[in-house]
Amino acid sequence: MKLSQIKLDHKLMMRVGVDQEIVDEYAQKMLDGVKFPPVIIYNDGDHNYLVEGFKRYYANKKNGFEIIDADVRMGTYDDAFDYAFVKANRDHGERYKTEDKRLQLTIAFEVPRYASKSDRELSRILDVSHTFVSKARKAVGKQPDVIETTRKGKPVTVKSTKKEVDNAPDPEKQDEVEEIATEMQGVIRENEELQNRLAVAAMEATDEEKQLAKGLLEDKDEKIRLLEADNRVLKASRDSFQREASEIKKQLRYWESRAKKAEALLNKQAA
Repeated sequence: MKLSQIKLDHKLMMRVGVDQEIVDEYAQKMLDGVKFPPVIIYNDGDHNYLVEGFKRYYANKKNGFEIIDADVRMGTYDDAFDYAFVKANRDHGERYKTEDKRLQLTIAFEVPRYASKSDRELSRILDVSHTFVSKARKAVGKQPDVIETTRKGKPVTVKSTKKEVDNAPDPEKQDEVEEIATEMQGVIRENEELQNRLAVAAMEATDEEKQLAKGLLEDKDEKIRLLEADNRVLKASRDSFQREASEIKKQLRYWESRAKKAEALLNKQAA
C-alpha cells in the first residue's frame, strides 16, 4: 500500500509520541534488508486507518519508500479503535509507558462503550492496577451513571455510586469562582491552541502528518492538565494530613500534661 493512502489518526496511535530513536533504528534495519511484519490497516470504505505500525510507517517514510507492506482489514472506525485500544502492541513492539496508558484512558473515557466499563475491566485491558484507572477517571471527571462488569462470568450492568461532596461552598460564590476560572482556562487554551497551530504550520510534512502532530500536541496539553489536577489533589490531601497531624500532636501534649499532673499527685499522696 502507498504511504499516501494511509490515514493517520492520533487517537489510534495510543501513544504520547513517536520514539525517534526507534524509528531511526527501524529505518537502518530496513536499509540493511531486514524484513518487518506488515502494518495493520482498517478500511471503512473511505479511509485506510493505521492502527498498528506507526514507527514502521515513519521508518519507511524516512527512507523515502513509497510502498509499505500492509495487512488490510475491513471494518468501521469503531473496529479500528477497538483494535488499537485492546490489541495493538500488547504482545510485541515497544512497551507502552505509564504516560501512554494514562493517555489511552483519557481517550477511552470519551468513548461511551469504554467509559461505562468497570475500573477492573479497563485495568485488565491495559495491564495496570484498578486504582490507576480509578484515579485517571476521577482526574477527568468521567464517572458514568452505570458500570458494565461481570459477575459469575456473566456481563451485568450496575448503578455507579457517586459520592456527594459535603460542606459545599455557597452556590453564588461558587458560580462566580467557576465563571472566573472558566474564563482563565479559556484564555490559556486559546494560547495553547495558537502555539500548537504555529508549531504545526512550521513543520515540513504532509497534511496527514500535520494533523497527527496537532493531535499529539493537544494530547500533550491534556496530559499536562491531568497532571496539574493530580497535583492539586495531592496538595489537598497533604494539607489535610498536616492538619490532622497537628491536631494529634496537640492532643498528645494535652494528655502528656495530664499524665504528669496525675503522676505528681500520686507521688505527693504516697509521701
